Amino acid sequence: WRLGGQVYTMPGSSECVVEEVGDEVLMSFRIEDLRTSGGCRHMARSIDGGESFPSWYVPSAGPPFEQACVPDPTCQGSLLSLGGGQVVLTSGPTFSVRENLTIHWSTDHGRTFQRLLQINDGTAGYSDLVRLGETSEAWSVGVLAETSSSGNWHSASQIFVAFEVPKPKVACRASATDERRGLNGRG
Repeated sequence: WRLGGQVYTMPGSSECVVEEVGDEVLMSFRIEDLRTSGGCRHMARSIDGGESFPSWYVPSAGPPFEQACVPDPTCQGSLLSLGGGQVVLTSGPTFSVRENLTIHWSTDHGRTFQRLLQINDGTAGYSDLVRLGETSEAWSVGVLAETSSSGNWHSASQIFVAFEVPKPKVACRASATDERRGLNGRG
């Protein structure tokens, strides 16, 4: 093995995770200092197989957040590429408290995210995502997460939750025969 690229422009980054997304490598990481991070999840993208990560960015969060970024309460998050540019990410829904673990979903290779679902109510910490299977309609995904009713991570327990991520709808293209029949892409 040999050392690959590093994110030199963001000191204090840690607990990184990488995934291949198409022909790129996407890295998700947290920033130790809340003042530096702004409470946002950070990412970096490599187009040379992980040899370099030229710059980092903060992915935006669309509906229902309508916020400038995916919230990160200074906690490790998991990242999973599903194919077709779809990515799921675990993080909290708030900027400062490790609770209510949330799945965020991207359909554009991790550039923007939207909230897909909340996994639990209450304290939640580190997590890991796994693809369990797929159908023509959706991917089946599981998340293992640590929780603590007391907030004491030394007595944490784990939960496992399975959920579905819908596959994008592909527009049906009309063939010449369909057009003659008047279907025009409706079947």
